[in-house]
Amino acid sequence: EASQGSIQEKKLLKLSIQFYSYLLKTKDTCADLMKAKKSVRDNVRRALSALGSVCRFYECDDAIDRQNLDFNNFGIISDVSKLEFAKNSLSNACFAIFMEYLQKEDEATKVLALRAMNGIFISRPRVVLAAEQMGIISATLSDDASAGVQLESLKCWRDILLAEEKRIESGAAKAKMAAKKNITVSKKISGDQDGDACISGS
Repeated sequence: EASQGSIQEKKLLKLSIQFYSYLLKTKDTCADLMKAKKSVRDNVRRALSALGSVCRFYECDDAIDRQNLDFNNFGIISDVSKLEFAKNSLSNACFAIFMEYLQKEDEATKVLALRAMNGIFISRPRVVLAAEQMGIISATLSDDASAGVQLESLKCWRDILLAEEKRIESGAAKAKMAAKKNITVSKKISGDQDGDACISGS
């Protein structure tokens, strides 16, 4: 387990920055990655998959979103030396770069980007609401989206709902918050409580 400030966390951050840097360098290569070299496509696939997993399974102690997320926080960070786990800095930057790849023309890249983005949705339920307001959810489920993208979107929703159901039934959110000594009472009230954080709002 890569606890905050540990050597494992530093190694994980370094590896994450390497994947992020590759996606940053490659994002403007071409609109259709199927026209790129196979090695580029393979590396993009690995980077999206790895970062999606990191965003889903690793949380720092202060990674609690406010009730109303500021869309301006989801921006690509070009200076990778500023990337960190704290305050969801890496997660926000990854969300922005996943959006770039979601806009690619080829279906394969869109699916991979959506799958990676789903890692953020599962670990940070409020980002789902932000994504809906940004039109991402409706776009991936619309008739204009390809069959593959629509199917992946439905799979993402299934995974989100299953994760939420498991998290709420187990009381994991409250237990996690109670264990974090640096979380203020106000953040506990406005932050990630079981009922409040549920994407269904119930």
